[in-house]
Amino acid sequence: MHLPLTSTIARGAAVFAVVAGITAGLALPASAASVVTKPTAASGAAAATALDQIKAAGAAAISQREAQLTKLAGRLSAAPSCDADGTIAGIIAADGPALAGIGTKLAADTTLVDAKADYQSIFDDYRVYLVVTPQAYAAAACGRIDVATTTLTADQAKLDTRVKAAAAGGADMTAAEAALTDMGTKIADATTKGDRAAASLAALVPDHGDKAVIGSNAAAVDAAHADLESAHADLTAATQDARTIIAALKAV
Repeated sequence: MHLPLTSTIARGAAVFAVVAGITAGLALPASAASVVTKPTAASGAAAATALDQIKAAGAAAISQREAQLTKLAGRLSAAPSCDADGTIAGIIAADGPALAGIGTKLAADTTLVDAKADYQSIFDDYRVYLVVTPQAYAAAACGRIDVATTTLTADQAKLDTRVKAAAAGGADMTAAEAALTDMGTKIADATTKGDRAAASLAALVPDHGDKAVIGSNAAAVDAAHADLESAHADLTAATQDARTIIAALKAV
């Protein structure tokens, strides 16, 4: 029996395999964690040196975040994503100029108190790594999951037609029919989990130093990471179901 579906299933596997690395973007990069100590009294050369150090550190932190925002914008635009309304793309577009504005203000600061407050705002008010990065990665992963499930759903329909024809011809297709059912379930589950991960992270907001918000954001990122990992496992299982069905058809 000629089964051109073998190539289309392989394409489906290639599409969803990309999702495997996506969840890594939800992990906290080392550069995301920054702590600023409370201002302390200083005078003369010591104060000037501390002020220069804060300004330099702030400029470096802003530069890192601007580069990350550029990377995230490219990730969202390079492939289909679940940021259909442009919410996350809008955040990315707005955060760059906002951070640049903080950099200008920080460079003009003349006191340690003002400099440390502006420096801290880089992290508390624009959570590029803790909020925006997982938002963008989840939206991109969700889009790739949608691409994979679309391909696998089309293959499932073709396989279903062939299984029914084989069964009508008297072949025992019990195992293939069970695999078809499981394939449909796994495809639906992957879609649900991908959409849920993207939607939950789209609602994240910068914590502004609020520990309760920091905790709720971290919990949401962890849950989204688990959903995306599970969605990848579902897509792997769906592809294996397709291979099982193809093997059963070849045996007829």
